[in-house]
Amino acid sequence: MWFNQIISFCAGYVEIIIRGVHLEKLINLLTGSGFYLWDVKKVAPTIMVAKIRNRGFVKIRPFVKNAGVLVKIRHRRGWPFLRQKIMRRKIFWLSAALVIGLLLYLSNLMLFIKVEGFSGREREELIRTLKNVGLKPGSPTRELAREKRRIERDAIIRTPEAVWLGVNFKGVVAEVKAVKRKTPPPPDQGCDLVAERDGLITKIAVIRGQSIVSEGDTVARGDLLISGRVCHVDPETGATFIKTIPASGIVEARVWYDLEVIQPKKVWRAFYLNKANSVYSLRWGERVWKIWGNPNRLKGEKVWERFRKRIFYGRNPDKGVEIIKDVWQKVRWQKQTLSMSVIRNEALQEAKAKQKYLVGLVTGAPSATWIDEGDYLKLILTFEITQDIAMLAPIERRLNDRSYSGEKN
Repeated sequence: MWFNQIISFCAGYVEIIIRGVHLEKLINLLTGSGFYLWDVKKVAPTIMVAKIRNRGFVKIRPFVKNAGVLVKIRHRRGWPFLRQKIMRRKIFWLSAALVIGLLLYLSNLMLFIKVEGFSGREREELIRTLKNVGLKPGSPTRELAREKRRIERDAIIRTPEAVWLGVNFKGVVAEVKAVKRKTPPPPDQGCDLVAERDGLITKIAVIRGQSIVSEGDTVARGDLLISGRVCHVDPETGATFIKTIPASGIVEARVWYDLEVIQPKKVWRAFYLNKANSVYSLRWGERVWKIWGNPNRLKGEKVWERFRKRIFYGRNPDKGVEIIKDVWQKVRWQKQTLSMSVIRNEALQEAKAKQKYLVGLVTGAPSATWIDEGDYLKLILTFEITQDIAMLAPIERRLNDRSYSGEKN
């Protein structure tokens, strides 16, 4: 039924009104001659309504005369008649097409910047900074999405008041969320700077407080470096009293870190047993449709790898369209004994990856120590690093402190 409706719409059809005494005679003549009629209804004893295709309507005049009835067109439906209406209103449809094209073009542009987290003058400064780094209203959203990381990085560098900044595109709006840096108020109570680690002091810069150690001294964890208790002498009475202030300064020292890596001598390795089985899928937003392939036909253990190819970015990166290729391969796991050279090389590679988490400036090459522990080989790398070891600590009320010879009790 729906197929006939589609054909009738494409070819065009008319709704006719039949008036006369011999209504059934006309219907029988038309259906017997191969004409297609539908929605035939008798609304009165001498009136009937029916639908017929446009090509058939122009051929029913002999049958109408033979039946002695009167046929009149009530409505014209279908694409041919709709096309005629459209062609008669060229200016209107041309204007509509231009408006739709303009809206589609503007929908691919970033027109507004919305800032959350900043207000007032700081908000205006942030918007000005974003425009300087490339986030300008009127720019294509697709290009801005590709430069998103660079824009965030440059904006956070030029905005010291922000500790974090993120940009997200929603339609024609660029939502900028910033976390304002909160500077902690200075402590109202006195505090000392103590050593966070063992080390050899190389540089001291005192901002507030009194230095207890000097360059070249060796300190242990917890030793006092800069004291927050300062002696003052009253010029009128000559009395000496102690004032507690929050100590501040930089104490650089040479410290040593031990980085341990344990590498097994026997490992499990995967061996591929067949060719790659590829599965292709189409992702549109959050919905995924499988196009071709079936990974379930692989029995046993298998490994999986995914590749993505974006074919349409859209206004938002999360709402784009992309082709996904999943590669599955059947594997068999075997236990292998590694050679000593391979074990040492992998241990050094793992240690190199962990080295970037060390805090401070590494001076010189590290010293390596290899320890054989049966099934494992341990590598200990000792790094010499120069870093600030000063750490805040509350002042301890000590009565007999040799560092304060002028303190009176």
